[in-house]
Amino acid sequence: MVSHHIRLFKLYIVSLLLIVGCNNHPHVTTAMEQEKPVIVPDTNNIPQSKTGEEIRYGRELFSRTAYYLGPEGKVMQLCGNKMNCKNCHLDVGTRPYSNNLLETYLKYPQYRAREGTVLTVEDRINNCFERPMNGKTLPYDSREMRAMVAYIRWLCEGKTVSYQEDTLHLGKINLIDRAADVKKGEIVYMEKCATCHGIDGQGQFTANKETYTYPPLWGMQSYAQGSSMHRTITAARFIKWSMPYRDTITAPQLTDEQVFDVVAFINFDSIHPRPYRPLEKDCPDLANKPIDFPWGPFLDTFPLRQHKYGPYQPIVDFYSTRKK
Repeated sequence: MVSHHIRLFKLYIVSLLLIVGCNNHPHVTTAMEQEKPVIVPDTNNIPQSKTGEEIRYGRELFSRTAYYLGPEGKVMQLCGNKMNCKNCHLDVGTRPYSNNLLETYLKYPQYRAREGTVLTVEDRINNCFERPMNGKTLPYDSREMRAMVAYIRWLCEGKTVSYQEDTLHLGKINLIDRAADVKKGEIVYMEKCATCHGIDGQGQFTANKETYTYPPLWGMQSYAQGSSMHRTITAARFIKWSMPYRDTITAPQLTDEQVFDVVAFINFDSIHPRPYRPLEKDCPDLANKPIDFPWGPFLDTFPLRQHKYGPYQPIVDFYSTRKK
């Protein structure tokens, strides 16, 4: 315990030095990768009807999940932590490339390799309650489930999408030609992330302790093992286009190498525990198992470490060749 606190103190000193010198770091000005117009619905257009009431309640649940469904929830004590859906789905699910929900309803039912079966949108909502929220499933027949689905459905109003096309859900990222480096990621974290998420990674509570302004990134109040954000490529795509946090979407502020390194630090540093979830039964369909899933087995012979840290291009090439 003493050595852990000494390490945190050292990280604090490093962070001060990095912040002082941050003006010497070039700003990444990568162009936005927006391939089609993004239509974000106006909440003023939610209908003034009984259906509209449910849509507004669903939006409120996404925004204040902890208040209604958290460990001390006013409706149900469902979640194992005090995070909100909007902590991972920025701008209450409307920000492009930040786990947005603008096309989600129209993408379900959908096959999910983690479960090895076709899921409904309700199933997918419960994935989040069980894994990122480290909690219990929301009853399928509850008003809260219906309201959350109504909100997701409303976000898709007037849109058409294809199962085949890419979505605005997450942005693109270039795979780097080396393994992600935890030590380099620690430096990136202290420079770019610690101001909001804390040098100890435990985030910042709101003044009334109801929930988080900035969520914890590791520890027992953070997302559980097996969550989508516990996968390196998935987390890297989110962080590249969403972090460091700004009030509106910006061009990426980190290089691809910085992003992969900081994900490795957040997810796999040896002193970063997170809620345990058994992963042995996840991804039973090995042929479609995500290559960055942090638990074996796989159909290939690459070591588990490479599936967690990369480099990923050789793995991508292996499966591309196998499908031909």
